[in-house]
Amino acid sequence: MFDDQEFDARSWVNAVFEETPPPNVAKETYPSLRILKLQTEIQGNGELDSLCDQLIKDLPSVMRSVDVLAQEVDSLRESMAIVRNDIEAVEQNTAESMALLMQLDTVKSRLLNTVNTLEACVRLYVCDQYSQIAHIEQHSSDVSVVYDAVVQMQEFMQTAYDGDEFSEKQRLHQELCNRMLHLLDPEFETAISNLDAVSANNVLKYYTSIDKRQHAISLYLQFVKNHIVSENISANQDDQLHRRLHTYFEDISAKLGSQDVFCEKTFGDSIDRPLYDILDEIYGAISYKLERALKLNLPQGAPMLLPEVANCLEVVETSIFQLLRPTQSTARVILRAFTTYQLNFAEFLYHHMKAVAENIGSAPSLAESSLSSQNIADYGNRLAENWTAHCRSISQLAGNDSSLLCMRITGCGATDSIASALARICQQTAAIFTNRVVQFTAAASSSLADVTNTKAVLWMVVEPLFFCMIDLGRLLDELSQSETTLRRYVLEHRGGQASIGGDSLNFLEDSNELLADIERSQTADGHPSLLHDYLRDSKEAQRDALAMVRTCLKGLPLFDATRQELFKFNNQLHECALDLLLVPIIQILQSIPRLQIWHTEEQDTTTLEFVTKISGEMEALMERFETLEGKDDLLIATRNCTATAFASILEGASSKRDDDQTISKMDDRHEKRQDEIDTSFCEADPNSSLSMTAGILCNAVLEIGEVDEALVALNEMLRATDEQLMTQMKTRAETPLAAATFHAARLRGLVD
Repeated sequence: MFDDQEFDARSWVNAVFEETPPPNVAKETYPSLRILKLQTEIQGNGELDSLCDQLIKDLPSVMRSVDVLAQEVDSLRESMAIVRNDIEAVEQNTAESMALLMQLDTVKSRLLNTVNTLEACVRLYVCDQYSQIAHIEQHSSDVSVVYDAVVQMQEFMQTAYDGDEFSEKQRLHQELCNRMLHLLDPEFETAISNLDAVSANNVLKYYTSIDKRQHAISLYLQFVKNHIVSENISANQDDQLHRRLHTYFEDISAKLGSQDVFCEKTFGDSIDRPLYDILDEIYGAISYKLERALKLNLPQGAPMLLPEVANCLEVVETSIFQLLRPTQSTARVILRAFTTYQLNFAEFLYHHMKAVAENIGSAPSLAESSLSSQNIADYGNRLAENWTAHCRSISQLAGNDSSLLCMRITGCGATDSIASALARICQQTAAIFTNRVVQFTAAASSSLADVTNTKAVLWMVVEPLFFCMIDLGRLLDELSQSETTLRRYVLEHRGGQASIGGDSLNFLEDSNELLADIERSQTADGHPSLLHDYLRDSKEAQRDALAMVRTCLKGLPLFDATRQELFKFNNQLHECALDLLLVPIIQILQSIPRLQIWHTEEQDTTTLEFVTKISGEMEALMERFETLEGKDDLLIATRNCTATAFASILEGASSKRDDDQTISKMDDRHEKRQDEIDTSFCEADPNSSLSMTAGILCNAVLEIGEVDEALVALNEMLRATDEQLMTQMKTRAETPLAAATFHAARLRGLVD
């Protein structure tokens, strides 16, 4: 419309304003909208003009591109002609190829027929081989033949693809392997038993070829374990157990050494040989056999049990080092067989001491049918000799015997057992001898009472008691020396383990090197007591051992309980000896009231003559008294018996304040007893005491005169108790009988 040459802009504008606007457009805005539309169209025309101008400018380059494109079209046309020629050539070649393919298809068909024929032949061959292999599996005893069949069967299995066929071949292969193992096992066991490493290696190759090397190793270990465990400790009772153990461990060590060499040659030189895997089981079996042998041959109460236990322990500890690859675990497993003897050492030691005492023989009994003085004296000598033997035995047990046994068996870890066992033995022994001494004293007193002249008899029956006192004093001295020895043993073997605080001992850490552990223990404690210390596993035993170590460190006495039992017997010996030595004095004093002079009927006898007769008869009595001249050495030893017992206690207990008062009381009591003995029968000249007594009697007769009542009263007062006599002195004061009571009191030692 606007391009029309007859276009009239004025007419068009008027027409626009005259047009009726659409219903949705206001009349006032309609012209402005038409003008805006017109402007938009004018702007679009301007852009079209610009584009046309640009096309006109680019038209030359477009023409050049069209020329290039025309050239490329010509080139393409030429290429298409070439391609057409190639396609024609390919069509010709394809016909030739199709002919060749038809020939190949014919060949393939012929090959398939051939394969089918060959497979049928193979099946026939395999069936024949199966029959041969099955026959070999059932009848052949040649390992090499069976081995070839196994190899052939393995090749057949590689060509089998069908499931059923493969399963059948696998079953037959397994049966062949089992047949081969059935043939190889006896040969391998024979090679092991003969220690033939060459034959064992040849057999082992077959095991390896069928992947059964581990089976061979298991068979070897089982054979070796049975072979070594079957070795038993000799049951020959004629030979001592420690000798039998020595032979047993020598055989075990030799067998283990031979098997170690054989294992190295057979299975190769490696750090972890198969033999090492069963060592713990072997050593456990050895421990079990050892424990059974100890229980069977060394039960509680067996004679000389502990010395044999110590010998056995020493043999076993020495033998452990000869075993294959010994460690702390090895020592712990094997030595646990001795734990019973170590933890219950006190009871075993007591029975050992008891057996030693019984071996000496119990104190002899006194035959009541024979009570003559000579027989009684002979019995006393036998009793003294038996006591001497027991004293020597106790001294030896308290000394090196028990100390060495404790050291060898427990490493001085149960030293308190020596004190307790020794106290029990001394208590029983002292009780038996106390009973025998009392019987002896009663019989001797009765015999002396019937003897008119005691001069040849008294010392004969008293002397054995003095010898018993001397032996007892020596025993107490030796106990002090034994304490020193035992204290030294404890400190040497356990002193380095005493902890400052706590209730347990100090132990070094274990390692797998047994020799290194022993060397470290020797460096730390000075004396490696045991390869394995049983106290590690017993807290209660540790506390007891530690208490003993601390007691020894303080220098306190160890055998107090033993001394107490010996002190009781010592007191009894002194009392019995005193009773026997007083028999003559008692006889003399008892005969005084029965003197003939007291019953004279001569009324005109003067007092002086009367007293003279009494003195003469008493002097005759004095001649009957047995003197102790020439026995000073025994008397001095007897007096010292009570004193020596306390020398070591007072020396060792200076730091123990709680015991000072007790020791002082015991010492005072024994000093008082010593004074009684000294004043009673241990004086150098006993006649002086009798002379004094005779003088008192003479003075009494002089003062009493011829008063018969006074003499009778004197006789009665001599027989009265101390309380009765003192009462009579008060009631009869200033009476004719006062002199009788006074002199009787003097004779009794109640007044000066």
